[in-house]
Amino acid sequence: METFDAMKRKVFYLTPFPPTRSGIADYAVCYKQAIEDYTDWHLEVVAQKESIVGNSISDILSIYHQVKQWQVDGAFNNVAIVHAEIGYTQYREFYTLFWIQRLLPSLPYCITVHDPPLVIAPALYYLSFGLKARAIRYACRTLDYTFLGKGLISSILSRASCTFVLSDIGAKALNQLVGQNTNIQTLPHINYRSPLSRQRRLQTINEESINILFMGFWHKTKGIELLLQTIKNVILNTQQKVKLLMAGGLLQNNQNQKYVQSILNIIKHSPVRSAIEVLGYVQPNAVDATFDRSDIFVLPYTQSPGYSSSGVLMRAMNAGLAIVATDFAPINEDIRHLETGLLVTPNDVNALEKALIRLINEPELRLKLGVQAQECACKEHSQERVAEIASNIYTSISL
Repeated sequence: METFDAMKRKVFYLTPFPPTRSGIADYAVCYKQAIEDYTDWHLEVVAQKESIVGNSISDILSIYHQVKQWQVDGAFNNVAIVHAEIGYTQYREFYTLFWIQRLLPSLPYCITVHDPPLVIAPALYYLSFGLKARAIRYACRTLDYTFLGKGLISSILSRASCTFVLSDIGAKALNQLVGQNTNIQTLPHINYRSPLSRQRRLQTINEESINILFMGFWHKTKGIELLLQTIKNVILNTQQKVKLLMAGGLLQNNQNQKYVQSILNIIKHSPVRSAIEVLGYVQPNAVDATFDRSDIFVLPYTQSPGYSSSGVLMRAMNAGLAIVATDFAPINEDIRHLETGLLVTPNDVNALEKALIRLINEPELRLKLGVQAQECACKEHSQERVAEIASNIYTSISL
């Protein structure tokens, strides 16, 4: 456990945290900083064994014994609230909260739901001999969409003093899952940069070369094949010098390795290979610099990202980039067409091509959209605003 200012009220914070590489881990770093910089709360990140991931019955029992030991050791002394970050693969955080709720039923807790987690399937993954038998794995996952799976999720969410969701559409969807009597609050996604680091070259327009950035873990729902097809058409149909920067790639557990390799093969054989720069995973201390060398950010998802807006989208807005994104909720809650970016229909190469070429050929529009996106991120998603909303909720449920 980390040290903290004794004057601050303590939150027992269940979350993946660096060196774990995930969007939720990145979010947790910035959220913790915001809460501690602008409120009198301290978020104590819980040290958990990395070997316990929560995807087997033995793991779930190990989590029980860990929570029991924390209770014996007095880890919950002076804790006002438990707060858990929950997402699609946050099995450990979910089951840790599950056992805390049962062993300490009077301790209030809140949850940020990035996406509803899988909670039945992980406990049965041993049936698929690890992660090799994909058909069995996917069959197990269907259990999470049955009454049993939804009931287990609802049993935790419905007892939460407050559940945060990072988009309006996500809050509505969660209400349908757990019922109208649950205290569900929309919390703005948080911008990731400090005010001092927002000094982007917004007063200049790059006329010589345009860098288009894609960043994020590579997955078939991200529209990467669509983007590679589009960038070939863009380069052939514009006189401007254009480069595509491909950042991200492998998940930490290399689960998407086969897909990443297929994308690298497409790039290798692309007729515009010289205009595509594969950056790979960008270290945290180099993320801002990567955005600052870019002019346009593209998010060509072929499927909605779920309950939460994209964290990397928030970074792009805060960096003042002109943005082209697929018209999906909740992306379109922040990217408003011709105000904070350009929205295009899903799976439409022509629409994506026209939007990119328009921004390439219209530098004034590129600058205008970047400035307005940055203003939106700074105003609607500021660390101060997020901290104030969360702190008020913490105070109300800890009384």
